This record gives sequence, C-alpha cells and structure tokens, in this order.
Amino acid sequence: MPNFANHDNKIARTSQDMEGGTPMRLALGDPNLLSVSKSDMLDEARLPTGNPNRGIASSLPRLIFLHVPKTAGTTIDRIFRNYYDPDKICPERLDGIRFWSGEQIRQYQFFSMHDSYQNLQHVAPPWQMLTVLREPIDRLLSHYLYWRSYRDEVINRNNIHLLRLAKLYSLGDFLKLPVPALLPEIDNLTTRLLSGKYFNAQGMPWRDDQEMLEAALANLERIDFCGIYEYLPESVDLACRTFDLAPPREVMWTNITRENYAADPQNFEALDALEIDEETEQLLALRTRLDTVVYDTARARFLSQIGERPRAFDRFHHTVGRRIEHYARTSIHGDVGEPGYLLFGPYTRLRKGAYRATFHLGFGQPESLPAEDTPIAEVDIISGGGAHLHATRTLTAGDLKPGDYNPVELPFHLGLTATDLEFRVRHTGAVALAVENRVLLDEVR
Repeated sequence: MPNFANHDNKIARTSQDMEGGTPMRLALGDPNLLSVSKSDMLDEARLPTGNPNRGIASSLPRLIFLHVPKTAGTTIDRIFRNYYDPDKICPERLDGIRFWSGEQIRQYQFFSMHDSYQNLQHVAPPWQMLTVLREPIDRLLSHYLYWRSYRDEVINRNNIHLLRLAKLYSLGDFLKLPVPALLPEIDNLTTRLLSGKYFNAQGMPWRDDQEMLEAALANLERIDFCGIYEYLPESVDLACRTFDLAPPREVMWTNITRENYAADPQNFEALDALEIDEETEQLLALRTRLDTVVYDTARARFLSQIGERPRAFDRFHHTVGRRIEHYARTSIHGDVGEPGYLLFGPYTRLRKGAYRATFHLGFGQPESLPAEDTPIAEVDIISGGGAHLHATRTLTAGDLKPGDYNPVELPFHLGLTATDLEFRVRHTGAVALAVENRVLLDEVR
C-alpha cells in the first residue's frame, strides 16, 4: 500500500517554479461543451457599461441576498453588488433591517444580510430574493472552524462571546453547550433563517420543529433563486440568468476558512485537524435534522434545473509538473523522470456515505511505450492529514489508452464525516503523464 503522508511540505513548489519542458500532446476534445456560443448566451443579458465599477441598479428591481453563513456568501455578495451603484447598496449586513424606517430602506436597491426571511419582509416590495444553501453538516463544521480560527486577541478586543466558546470547547462539547444565545447559531440555522430565527410570523416562539420546517419550506418556494454551494459555478451562472445579468468570466472564491490565516495572519490563525467520533457524528446529525430536509429539497429542485450531474472539485495543488490551461480543460503535465504529486487537495469535508470519485489521466504517444505492467501513477483518497486512507489504486501503463484522457474511477466509503479530504495522484515518472485539474464526485445511493 503506497504511503503518501509526507507530501504537504512540498506545497510551496508551484507551476511557476517549474518552467521548461515540452507540453504533452493529448486529444483535448470535450463532449460536454455547450452547443450555444458565448455571444448567444449574453445577447439578452444586461452588461455594465462605461466605468466597470459603476453598476446598473437603475434597470433592476430591488434584489435581496439572504446570506446564510458559510455558504460562499461573501463570493456571491461581491459578484452581485458589482452591478449596483455604491449609493444604492444598503450598508446593513447583519440583522438590523427591522429597525430601519421605510424611508431609509426605499433609497436602496441591493440588500445583502445575515438575516431571516421573516425580517427581510421589512424591505418594501417589489423585490426579488436569492440565497445559497450548503450541505448542512459541512456548513455547521465550517461555521465552527471559522469562529475557532479567529485569534484570541481579536475575540477579546471585540468581546465576542460566541467565538470565545468555539475557541474554548471541542466540537462535541460545543454542540452540547446550554447557552441560549448559541442555540440558534448551531441548531438548524438554515431552517431558522428561511423562516424566523426566533419567532414565528405572529411574533410567538415556534410551537415545534414541524411548524418551523413548514414555514422554511414554504418560504423556499417563494425565493426567486436558490443556489447550491456544491455547484457554485453553475449556481452563479443560473442566478445571473435568472436576474438578467451577464455571468462573470470566472468565480473567485473568497473568505475560505482554511486560507484566511495566510491572507490575514493578524486576525486569523492556523487550525488543527478536526476529528469526528461517533458521538459527535450523532450530535451533528441532531443539530442539522431540519436543515437536511430543507437542503435536500433545494438541491433536488436545483438539479432539476441544470440536470443531474456529479459534483466537481477543481481547487487542487501540485508539487511537480506544469499547469496547462486550455479552454476545454486545465491539466497538470509531468515529464519523464519527474515523480511527485500532480494533484492533491482540496481539503474538503464530506458527510458519511458511499461515493465514487472520477479522475482523468492520460499520456502521449512516446516512441516506445513501457511494459503494460509498469506503474505510472498511484491514485488515492485520504482525510485527516493522511490519518485515514479511504481508497487507493496503482495504475499501470496498460490501464490507460495513450493519446487521450482516460476516466479512472475510485469508489470509497466514509463511516463518519471526513475532514480535510484529499484526492491525490502521484506520478511515478515512468511516462509523460497529464492529470486533469478536476475530480468528479458521485454519491452512490
């Protein structure tokens, strides 16, 4: 069984450090390309003109972004506020809109807030609303880790008690804390934001889970667009089309908990690996019991719009090879005699279940092919910084057809929610090898 545990110290070597060599020639035909041209897709879209920082708010209805924490909301916010003039963007970002007067609210056209559907009714119609949802256990873990990643001095200077609790307690103990102010943040937060965080429409405490769930599902139907975090590029594209906007050329992820330390070390610190045991797994399921119903409903509706498809990961690293970008695909090319990781990452989280990962590898037409039993790559799936090996496969020259990219499937099973999950391809250096910078993931039901 191959041991790949010591590759992290090589992350600093990027494609910019490894110039030279000859790109490997592969057939790059992509059967999944859309049949419509980019000009066709944008004919009816509103395109900002003149100053790129000046938006087009005058031609749009009021737009409200209901920002559920840790759902790529900062990324979504930056994309959509770019279409509006700054003086038409409401400065309220949390849950204070209910204290604004109608006259104050009427001067704005774009609203982006961590607030509930119920409170956002203070914005006078007409308006349209969008939101994005994320797999609930992953979202809750991300929220906990985000709070935990703040430096103590930042928490103490601002006296943020809930973040202090995340720093002081392990995940399992944190999820059991009997703190009234914490409960709505860790117990079915998505459902609460889609209904009313604390009270029902009559201003009374929720009678039971069913009443709150039914309100959230009803409001989900009223929201004009609901994207899915796990399909963020598709969500951004479809959201822009829904509101008659030109989709951005690419989606730039922001506010990524794992990367905040490197970007802002004054406010954030590196996080230790997070282990999930059986008791914590049960607590996570309990705290997301309603959110899972809401998310599954939203996800099914979203996939009915774009068509069933696997989830795609493309935020990878490599320690050797050269990054080659082509309009049809981006790939990492490794030369003969250059062993090392052509692909690893993206350090994601994944709830327990059965899955199938699909990699795409290929090699060119060398003058003399190696023997069919020659190992050319080792593919594996790990989590917890290498503590858990979920699947592994050694590929030989006979496993791949020369001259094109070959799909390589690797099924695996997670008995508990996995953290820091990585998909990895290690090049042996026996042939010139290319790996597509994308891994597809199917859940096997």
